[in-house]
Amino acid sequence: MKKTLIATAVAAGMLATGAAQADPTVYGILHLSIDTFSDDHYSGGNIVKPGSPEMRSNTSAIGVKGSEDLGGGLKAIYKAEFKVDPFSGSTSLQRRDIWVGLKGGWGKAAVGTMSTNYKQMGGKIDPLYRTVAEARGILNMQSGAHGGAGTDGQGRQEQTLQYTTPKMAGIEIVLNTTISAADAGNCNTTGLDNTDAGCDETIGAGIRWSNKNWLLFADYLDPNQSGTGAFGAPTTGAFQDESIAKVGGKWSNKAFQVGAQYEMTEDQLGGDYMFLNGLWNINSKNAVTVSYGQQDKISSAYNLAYVFSMSKQTNVYAAWGSVEADSTGSYGAIGTDENGVAREDGSVLSLGIRKSF
Repeated sequence: MKKTLIATAVAAGMLATGAAQADPTVYGILHLSIDTFSDDHYSGGNIVKPGSPEMRSNTSAIGVKGSEDLGGGLKAIYKAEFKVDPFSGSTSLQRRDIWVGLKGGWGKAAVGTMSTNYKQMGGKIDPLYRTVAEARGILNMQSGAHGGAGTDGQGRQEQTLQYTTPKMAGIEIVLNTTISAADAGNCNTTGLDNTDAGCDETIGAGIRWSNKNWLLFADYLDPNQSGTGAFGAPTTGAFQDESIAKVGGKWSNKAFQVGAQYEMTEDQLGGDYMFLNGLWNINSKNAVTVSYGQQDKISSAYNLAYVFSMSKQTNVYAAWGSVEADSTGSYGAIGTDENGVAREDGSVLSLGIRKSF
C-alpha cells in the first residue's frame, strides 16, 4: 500500500511532516492469539492459572519503509517499524527496527537499530516465528540471542552499523558492530586498558548461500556481555566474554520444507542448542509443521501446528508446544518469571489469527 509522507507520519506516529521522502510504503501485521497454558505462569505481573485462556498480541506491528534513487546506481534506504499492542494502553507503540542507509553495486550499509546477523536466520527456519510456540520463546529451542533489544548481544541490536555484501554466486556476507559509548560503563574502572569483559563493542559476522531450493548459513557473534548477561546468566564469574556461533539451513520445494540449526553457546549460556523443523504444504491453503529442539543439559521441547491460509495476507492456526527439564540439568537456567521464580515444565495451546497489510 502506497501512502504520502503525511499519512505515513500519522500511521507511524513519529515521522516529521515537511520532510521529502520518495514513495514510502506503509505495511504492518495484526497478530492476536488465545493461549491456554498447562501450568501457572506470569503475565503482566498477574498469575495465570492452568487452563485459563489468555488473549495476547504476538508482535503486531506497523511500519514504513522505502528508498530514494540518488542516481549513479545509488539509493537511500530506510525503515521505521513499531510494535503495536492493543492491550497495553498508553504504551501500545514501542520501537522495533529503525534504520537508514545506502545501497549500491558495492552492497548495503545501514545505521540504527536492526536485527543482528545472528538473529536474521532464526526466523527463516521456524514457521512458528512470532507465535507463543516459537522456537526462541518459552520452548527454549533457540537461544536468547534471537530476541530482545540492546547493544550487548541481543537479537535486535541498537546503535549498530551493518554492512551486507552484494550477492555473488548465491553468497552474501553480513558484518555488524555496535558503536556505543555507553558500553564503556561495563568496564573495570580500576584501569584504562579496556581489556576487561564488557568493554568492547558487540561484533558479528555471517555468511549465507542460497539458490532456488537451498539456504545454508553460518554466523558468529562476540557480545559485549557483562554482569548477569544480555541473554542469559554467565556460567562463571562476574563477567562473561565468550563468543557464540551457529550453523544451519533449510531445503524447500512447493510441498515440503526441512530446516535445522545448531548453536555453539555452552560457554556463554551453559548449553548448546539444537533445532529441527519439518513442514508439509498439503495444498495451497493447508499446512502442517512440527519442530523438535533442545538446550543441552537444560531442556527439550517440541511443537506441532496446523495453519490454514485464507488468503496471501490472512491465516489462522492452532499450535501446541511442550517443554520439559532434562534430568541432568536445571530448567531454571534458561530464565525466570517476573517474580524471579525458575521456569518449570509446561505446555501451551495457541489459537491465532494473523493479518498482514
